[in-house]
Amino acid sequence: KRDVMVLPEFGFETVDCPLTGSQAAAYATMEAEFVAALADGSEVVAQSEVARLQKLQQIASWWDGESSKHDALVKKLDDYPSPHLVWTHWRDGARALHERMADEVIDAEWISGSDPKKLRDDVIEQYKAGLINVLILRLGVGKFGHTLANTRTVHYVDKTWNADDYFQAMRRVRRIGLEKRPLSVTYRAPGTSDELLEMNLEG
Repeated sequence: KRDVMVLPEFGFETVDCPLTGSQAAAYATMEAEFVAALADGSEVVAQSEVARLQKLQQIASWWDGESSKHDALVKKLDDYPSPHLVWTHWRDGARALHERMADEVIDAEWISGSDPKKLRDDVIEQYKAGLINVLILRLGVGKFGHTLANTRTVHYVDKTWNADDYFQAMRRVRRIGLEKRPLSVTYRAPGTSDELLEMNLEG
């Protein structure tokens, strides 16, 4: 692609999103004690270092109804050119973000891996036709086989340690048909595992 195609390059921006009160409390106890409390009084326990790291990532993204990243994305959405492609990793977080946007009367659709293939394909075609302003995709569901070159802004609510997921997600946009420079916006919780994850993706 580098040798035979001339495509606009991505622009990059990072939005720092300090954790909310309950996110910060859950993050601190999970980091120190391998456990995090939920609002209903129950607890989530990590059984290993790997499980703890995954839970820390999840808490930094969305936890028990709160997300500083969702707050920032909804607040700043109109500051960026549309249409918008939002990449997430956690299913509950994706569902919560879609519900939040519905409450804010934002024209958004979310595709889940459990949705029938025809429904997923129909939603993507509507997005490509300009009938949907915001498309929320989970990295595991949407990273292959789609051409989303109409996207103007790509939002990464969270990423994974799998660099292939990240680069394949970017390639959904930077494809034949891309005419305008897309913007990639990363939402990062400072002082959390997000920083380690970004270092990993940068090599």
